[in-house]
Amino acid sequence: MLRAWEKLAPEAFPHYDLVHGALKCNVRMETIMDENRYLVVLPPSVHEEYKVVTFSFLQLQTHLNQIYAPQPRKLFQVTHKSHYVAEIALQSKFLNPAKSHCYQGEDFQKRMKQVGQACVKGSDAVGAGRKIMLRYSLGLHAILCDLPDLFKD
Repeated sequence: MLRAWEKLAPEAFPHYDLVHGALKCNVRMETIMDENRYLVVLPPSVHEEYKVVTFSFLQLQTHLNQIYAPQPRKLFQVTHKSHYVAEIALQSKFLNPAKSHCYQGEDFQKRMKQVGQACVKGSDAVGAGRKIMLRYSLGLHAILCDLPDLFKD
């Protein structure tokens, strides 16, 4: 996104610098996660940088949201996911952000929708809930069984 923005967006675009800054923060957040993907916990200096970059990104996002809020099309919307990103940055002292599932939420929601639809057929509300939880638990177990692979050098 950053490269596309730098190539295609005119610098005369209103708030170019704010969007550019947010994209640069986003790239740095992704780079930190990629460079430290095998670590369970970020080193203290990396944790501090990740926290600063994340909160800079969120401040820029919030500022852009306030600027564009009056428009009918919702741009730069601050959602509950923004809160999760902030919480993950704060907790990165104890757990690597790359190990969290916040960044995989959209894919997770799509899969859970498919699981839910499959479980509703021929079930009442309680039965469907049980089926969903059983399948979710089995899926989570399958993911967690692969965790030792994450700790390899």
